[in-house]
Amino acid sequence: MKAKPFDGLFGPVLAYIGMVETQGGGTLHAHFLVWLADALPNSEAFDRAVAAHGDQYYRDVEVFTNSVVTTSMPLSVADSSCGFCGHSYADLQELPIPPEANEYTKKQHGGRPAARPPPLRLYTSVELEDAVQLEARHIGGVRAAKAAIYRRDLCLSTREHEGADCDEYGEYLRGLSRTRFRVEHREDDAFRQDHVARALMTLPPSPDDARWPARCIAFAVSMLVFMLNLHWWSHAGSCFTKSSAAASGQCRYNFPWARTSCSSDGITLGRRAPFEFVNGFNTDIMLAFKSNHDIQVMIGGLGALLRIFYATKYVTKMQEHIDSITAVALAAFQSRQLREARDEESVANTDRATIGRRRVASLLYAITNRCEIVGPLAAHHVQRGSCAFMSTSCSTFHLRAILHELIDQVVYSWDLVELRGCDSSLTFRAASFLDDNSYRPPGLNYLNLYEYVARHFRRKRTPTTSECVLFQPEHPLFDTHCVGNHIHEVVPVVSGIRMPLVNDESPHELVVKRSQCALVLLKPFRACRRPNE
Repeated sequence: MKAKPFDGLFGPVLAYIGMVETQGGGTLHAHFLVWLADALPNSEAFDRAVAAHGDQYYRDVEVFTNSVVTTSMPLSVADSSCGFCGHSYADLQELPIPPEANEYTKKQHGGRPAARPPPLRLYTSVELEDAVQLEARHIGGVRAAKAAIYRRDLCLSTREHEGADCDEYGEYLRGLSRTRFRVEHREDDAFRQDHVARALMTLPPSPDDARWPARCIAFAVSMLVFMLNLHWWSHAGSCFTKSSAAASGQCRYNFPWARTSCSSDGITLGRRAPFEFVNGFNTDIMLAFKSNHDIQVMIGGLGALLRIFYATKYVTKMQEHIDSITAVALAAFQSRQLREARDEESVANTDRATIGRRRVASLLYAITNRCEIVGPLAAHHVQRGSCAFMSTSCSTFHLRAILHELIDQVVYSWDLVELRGCDSSLTFRAASFLDDNSYRPPGLNYLNLYEYVARHFRRKRTPTTSECVLFQPEHPLFDTHCVGNHIHEVVPVVSGIRMPLVNDESPHELVVKRSQCALVLLKPFRACRRPNE
């Protein structure tokens, strides 16, 4: 499937479909469904391949899967050591996964512990001070030292009660699952406070990445995976959205995942310790986009049909329909007013422009949260600045005004150009867009109007302007302007009139209108003697 390195990240692609939508906070994300050129077309072909090749087919699929997606960080924990004391991490113990880790966390909020992590036993002030001083030399912070003391006590307690009916590890993990905030979001988190890690998040993709040593790339990927692609014990709100992939009250992503293998139900990536909670990622995508992503290889028999159907339905789903956008916007505005009424003191010290921007932003968010469109970019524009992202520049021209001028209509649009003479006197000349096309240089006779707009524009003349780009003398701005060339072709945007669709039953007037639009746009011309024919 991925025979050559230049076939792309996943191999030769037969077709793909993608959709961009927004999450609740307005964050843009995309879903793509990719069909590979050499993939099996259906479950019957899968069954025939398994019958013909047996376990070797599974091994081949496993090799391909491992080449495009992985769940393991490139840095090995066993090769690392404590930065404070030099102790090796090779003897770290993996934590068992409690069954409650998959359950809906909101049902457990009543039993949320007061501290993070919840203490196993109470320490005297002297005991705690001695233990913290000992651990702080290795950990580097008081809060982190207290957490390390608690984890160490868990390990010692479990060893003392081996064989007994106790599960301190599981109870500790269940405690983490009950807490509102994730462990890695603590104020003293060493990863998110690290200057190198924060710099990695802001680096754009660069060809210079190839000059990095292999260990530097491994460190960068591992750090990005840790910050972006981990599914922690405290689930996100979307984990328990109603889904056919999981029972009610269970994480629909089936996290934490046990270590599994291939089967006729599809491919479930094997997760070795300590990577049970890593979303499958691609190293190149992680380095280029620096964002969380998930890759699923969907190849299997009848058991995989439900998963494939779910993924296809999810990617190609229709956007939610809104009967009345005005009602949604009005409700959002009233909600914003109530919030301002509750916070009278803070609102009183805020300037009116800021209040107005926040009101507009709340309207945009309320509408786009229901429509799942890219409108949150408009809110970003209101709050911070420009939100325009274009792959190609555009240029607008009014086709209706051009037709009116050709057909000798009395009313049509033109540009009133201000010209300043040598004695500082001002004069004004009228020049239309059609004048630029009609009196273009002879070397551009082969261009139609659409091509002319895509490649050229009107600009001012200079003493060094070449004669080959001068307008013809009949042009109203012949003395001051000439033809400019776009460095890259722009996209002509036709406004003012739409080319109508016609068929055998269309009236004659509609056919004439379409013919006029087509001829003006696509046939080279300078003048039109009988435009109505």
